[in-house]
Order: sequence, then C-alpha cells, then structure tokens
Amino acid sequence: MHSSDLFNSDSETWKLFGMFEWNIFNYGRLRSNVRLQDALFQQLLVDYRNTVLQAQGDVENSIVAYLKSYQQLAAYQVAAEASRRSVAVSTAQYQNGLIDFNTVISSLNADAQQQDLLTATRGNVAANLVQVYRSLGGGWEIRDNQDPVDLLPSAMRDEMRHRTGAWKGVLQ
Repeated sequence: MHSSDLFNSDSETWKLFGMFEWNIFNYGRLRSNVRLQDALFQQLLVDYRNTVLQAQGDVENSIVAYLKSYQQLAAYQVAAEASRRSVAVSTAQYQNGLIDFNTVISSLNADAQQQDLLTATRGNVAANLVQVYRSLGGGWEIRDNQDPVDLLPSAMRDEMRHRTGAWKGVLQ
C-alpha cells in the first residue's frame, strides 16, 4: 500500500480508522443512548405488565358477570314458572266464582312483569357471554362438541395445572 492511497476512500486502513475514530469521539453519546434505550425498554415493560393486568381484570370481571347473570336467570325462571301457575290458579278460581276478575288481572300483570324480567335476564346472560369472548380476544369456537380446554396443547394444560389450583378440576 502506498502513502498516496492512505486517504483514498477505498482504502481498508481509512475505513478501520474511521470506525475507530467514530467510537472514540461518540462514546458519551453512545452510552447515553444505551441508557435512554434501557429506560424506554423499562417503561414499555411496565406498560406491558399494566396492559396484561388490565386484560386479566377484564376477563375476570366478564366471567363473574356472566356467572352471576346465569344464576339470576335460574332464579327468574323459577319465579316465572310460579307466576304462570299463579295465573292458572287465579283463572280457575275466577271461573269457579271464588274470586273477582281484578285478582286475575293482578296475577296477569305480575306474570307479564316476571316474563319481562326473565327475557331481560336472558339478554344479559347472552351479552355477558359475548363480553367473556371479547375479553378473551374472541375467536373461541367449540369444535366437534369439544370442551375448549381440550383444544389446549397438553403441555400448556400441564403448565396451567401446575401453576394454579383453579384448573385442577377442569384440566383433569
């Protein structure tokens, strides 16, 4: 290599010297940039954890709402059936002349209110189930009458069973 080629841009010596020079003179900037990127990473990690916790809260809240509305539906079904029987009894009593027609009208009104509550509760159960699917990310389908837990890979089921006691009855 000749001395006239020293400053030629095609010279390997110039390229090595240029890279070395850049690292020496920009060391403080590089170190600060590494610290900045680390701080940004830490913030993103905190944001991710908060997002996961929020999603978990949404899932838990929607499952609880679904289960509670389902329990409420069972109680309203019992009440609606009792209301229907009440209408049948009051109608029979009216036809036999034992009560007046106002009592029949009252039992019909009560039955209509019970049926409205039952219908509204059925809607709430469906809406809460949709919210469960939505909070889980959607796309959950029962295939060939399988339980959704059966769709999980066995390694994941084992890990979930090991990690929490909540799955022990479900993942057996």
